[in-house]
Amino acid sequence: MEDKDFGKKEEEEEIEEHKQEPSGVSEGKEIALQRETTCLNCGVVFDQEKVFCPQCGLKAGGAEYLPTNTFISPVERAARGVGILPLISLLLGILGPFFLGIGWILAIVLGMMSLSTIKKRGGFPRDRKMAMGGVILGFVWPLIIGSVVLIFFYRSVSQRRISRNEASAISDLKNIALTERFAKSGFFFDRDNDGKSEYVDLASLAKVSFRYFDSRLSSGEKNGYLFRIDRATEESFSAVAIPLTYGITGRRTFFIDQSGILRGGDIRGKGSEEGEQRLSKISPQSVFNEFDNEIAGDLLQKAKQEAKKRNFDRARKILEEIRNNYYLSSASKEVNSVIGDITAYMAGDEAKKRSQKAKMLINEGKYSEALVLLRATEKDYPGTFLMSEIKAEIEKAEKRLAERKEKEAKELFSQGQAFEVEGKYEEALKNYERINQEFKSTSYFKKTIPLLGSVRKKIEERKAEALFAQLNGLKPEKDWAEILRIVSLLKTGYAGTDLVKGRQSILAALQSRSKGQDYKNKGLEELKKQDYQAAQQDLENALRADSSLREELKIPLQVCYLKLGDKYFQEKNYEKAVSDYENYLKLNPAKVALESDKYNEAYYQLGKLAYDKGNLEKAKESLLKARYAFPKRAEIYYLLGSILARQKDYVGALGYLNIALKLERNNQKFLYKRGLVWLAVAEQLEGEVSGLLEKKDKSLKRGRSFVDTVAAMINEAEVKSIQLELQARPRILAGKKELTPQQIKGRLLASSEREKHLAKMRAETAKLESNLRQNESRQVEIIAKLRGAYESMDRGRNDLERSAIQKSGDSDYRELINLLRRKEQLFSQGKNKLELGLNQENKFVEERAFSALQSALRAFKGGKSLSRAAKETRTIYDSLFMSQLESNLREGRELLKKADAIDLRVDKYLTTKAVQ
Repeated sequence: MEDKDFGKKEEEEEIEEHKQEPSGVSEGKEIALQRETTCLNCGVVFDQEKVFCPQCGLKAGGAEYLPTNTFISPVERAARGVGILPLISLLLGILGPFFLGIGWILAIVLGMMSLSTIKKRGGFPRDRKMAMGGVILGFVWPLIIGSVVLIFFYRSVSQRRISRNEASAISDLKNIALTERFAKSGFFFDRDNDGKSEYVDLASLAKVSFRYFDSRLSSGEKNGYLFRIDRATEESFSAVAIPLTYGITGRRTFFIDQSGILRGGDIRGKGSEEGEQRLSKISPQSVFNEFDNEIAGDLLQKAKQEAKKRNFDRARKILEEIRNNYYLSSASKEVNSVIGDITAYMAGDEAKKRSQKAKMLINEGKYSEALVLLRATEKDYPGTFLMSEIKAEIEKAEKRLAERKEKEAKELFSQGQAFEVEGKYEEALKNYERINQEFKSTSYFKKTIPLLGSVRKKIEERKAEALFAQLNGLKPEKDWAEILRIVSLLKTGYAGTDLVKGRQSILAALQSRSKGQDYKNKGLEELKKQDYQAAQQDLENALRADSSLREELKIPLQVCYLKLGDKYFQEKNYEKAVSDYENYLKLNPAKVALESDKYNEAYYQLGKLAYDKGNLEKAKESLLKARYAFPKRAEIYYLLGSILARQKDYVGALGYLNIALKLERNNQKFLYKRGLVWLAVAEQLEGEVSGLLEKKDKSLKRGRSFVDTVAAMINEAEVKSIQLELQARPRILAGKKELTPQQIKGRLLASSEREKHLAKMRAETAKLESNLRQNESRQVEIIAKLRGAYESMDRGRNDLERSAIQKSGDSDYRELINLLRRKEQLFSQGKNKLELGLNQENKFVEERAFSALQSALRAFKGGKSLSRAAKETRTIYDSLFMSQLESNLREGRELLKKADAIDLRVDKYLTTKAVQ
């Protein structure tokens, strides 16, 4: 009893605890739990409707299997959330078709699943936002892809239409030119009746009935282009084809004239004849070169026709045109014979003989031979007096021959139709072809003409259909060889059939894919054999034939490029190595297996080789790329400096050589090269100094000439001042207390004259001051370049002497150092002399002379004596500087000339190989 009471008590306590616990299960979850039961043996939860436990197999609810003790049910597990499904949906929505091509579909599906789970079980707001984002992005991607495809399709169709219209316009414009040439040479039009043939407009060309002229062109419009003839005279013509709607029916404008040169270009559908003549040539050859032989043949036939019509004048003109303008054609060889035939028309004897022989053949029943003879007579001698008799005989022979052939043709025609009904198209074709060849004069000849084409077409269509049936059972991945054979046969043997014409795109696609498969398989086989060169070529050909193989062949091509690049690198063929390495990197490998140092080393070695071959630009480009990979490699900067030195960019060369010497301070080779560059800079400045010294400007006065000019001005002013002073202060005459009117007038005139002369002096003084400043500027420039040249020479010598350890045994080096020292000594002496002379000339001569002139100007203005200024100029003449400056300038120039005469041959040393 106690046990039972204790058991009941425990059950009541458990029920009470459950009532006190907060319910975390939703209403739907509670219903689901009520339908489940727990196995009393193993504790597995399963559906109440099942009879046996799915784990241990005991019967559910059997009282005999109840445990003896009270069973404690497990704590209910919390419902599972949505997890990372919203995040995956959002990521797939962003990637879209870039994830296996179906990322957007997966984004929609996972997003909808996430939203459904959140609705049922609950979830975080961020999960709902991510799921909604994935669904929205998934629906956006199809719209984007569809828009891109639609735009691409429209542009593709528009471009094909434009290309087709432009090709048609080119062809039609050529045909217009050919027809104009034929009409002009055939004397079809002579509107002014001056005996000279003329070029004509499109409407008139339609009347010529030339085989190349399309009658639709007479309206001026065809296939989206406007055709017109802007000029048509006896000497020339010009025809143009302009798009009717620019950018839609065509882009380029085309132009042709009597030369036959076709021109074309995009001038936006506008332009005058002058603008059209400046269009670029589409072909340098005249279109007439290809067709002149054919045109000449047609003209010859035209001449013969005119001769038959007894229009001998026109026939003669056409024949002369052939002889003069088509002398290289085969028709020109027949001109003389045709002229002879025309003459022979008047010969009656030959016609009579032929007529008699023809009669004999007719009597013998040889109608064909007789007709040949009679027709030849009729053709060769149209003016013979026997023509009526000949024609009668021809009619007689033709009639009998026609009756015989009509009967035979009828039999053949009936047999052919019977064969055609039976589906024996080959036998029917033989009968029709025989009628077409042997029975042209019968009524059945015209009947067989359409039948020949239809029967041939039926035969070809039947064969083409059989070949297409074979193609339907083949796949490019397996049967590419057979597909290529059949496609080639269809394109060459059955190109005119409707079946092939309608399936050109299918054939092209099959052929391209099959070629791609052929090249791919060859390339992969060669890759297995490790023939990387052949494999690379075939795999590249496969991609060109079928671009859809790009992803499939990406890894094999990466292997080829990398292996070949390494091979060429080992062989020191760095140009090919760099090319293959670049191709490898362009394929964007998932994991780059190329060693960056090897890649950059190849660029470095390629730069060295290009430098040795004299290809400076290529060498510089390669070395600049290698510089970023090896910023501490001094040899690269040395090579770049050597390249710029050879290109005479000495400032840039010094920059790179300075970097190289910072990295390797006492490198003898670098010092030697920089020393040579410094010498090149010195020679450049030396040449500029020589140019400045040799430059002569007659408008500028210098040195003694400057002083002479100043002295002349002062002397003139002094004389003028004395004259004006006497005129301004006349003596009072005896017996007079004041000046006379004439003396007063003279005083006034003296004052006016003084002002005029003063203005003149000021103007000349201003000129001399400008002269003086130009002299100063020139002096500063010369001295600066002299010092720069000397400093560069000194630096160059210093670098060369520092490199003496390496070059001490080199005879060329010793010669260069000796010459440099001698040149530097002479240049230093000349520089010092020239600087001294220039300073004396400017500071102690020109400046003092100008100061004296200013003093004279002030004295003249105040009406004072100019003797002090004149004395100052004489002092300049007598000074030691005047005698020394000319000597210093002369000696300085001579010393600099001697220094310049010493040729250090710096260019020779700079152009030697940098890699030693």
